[in-house]
Amino acid sequence: MKIKFLVVICLIVSLCACSTKQAVVSKDHPTNLVSETKDDSKFPAFNIPLEDGTSLDTTKLSKPTFLNIWATWCGYCIVEMPDIDELCAEYKDKVDFILLDGEEPKKMVDDFISEKFPKHTYKIGYDENGDVTRSLNIMGFPTTYLIKSDGTVVEQLIGARSKEEYKESIDNLLASQNGK
Repeated sequence: MKIKFLVVICLIVSLCACSTKQAVVSKDHPTNLVSETKDDSKFPAFNIPLEDGTSLDTTKLSKPTFLNIWATWCGYCIVEMPDIDELCAEYKDKVDFILLDGEEPKKMVDDFISEKFPKHTYKIGYDENGDVTRSLNIMGFPTTYLIKSDGTVVEQLIGARSKEEYKESIDNLLASQNGK
């Protein structure tokens, strides 16, 4: 009886680990939770430290930006990282890809990335104190923002996506950037 109870509790915790709204994750069947269009809303001003020692000033974006907020403990986040890396390689001249870890120590994030994704092409950002995550009222990991170079949020995605779904969102971002 105790074993069944523990198994049920473990199942519930694992299903709720990344977001209370997500239930299933796989590359073939990603979650499709929320996709919000932010009509003419600007992304808030933040100065985000990056792994290469530089920082990203969100008020001075040089290109359209794919900003994915994730955590090392989030299975959904980890599943989609290889697809994001492939998209980063594909769109590298047109879009900046920033993967911002929410509220974890920089060393822990660096060790995780070095072990799991040593050849990544996206930039890693740090939100060690959780200021960005809290200010954005992040409801679940991953949360992705597609932002025009003028800071306008084109789309907010809550939950993991397939490579094809991200590709469609990136193409919409670029079309919006170009006034189409």
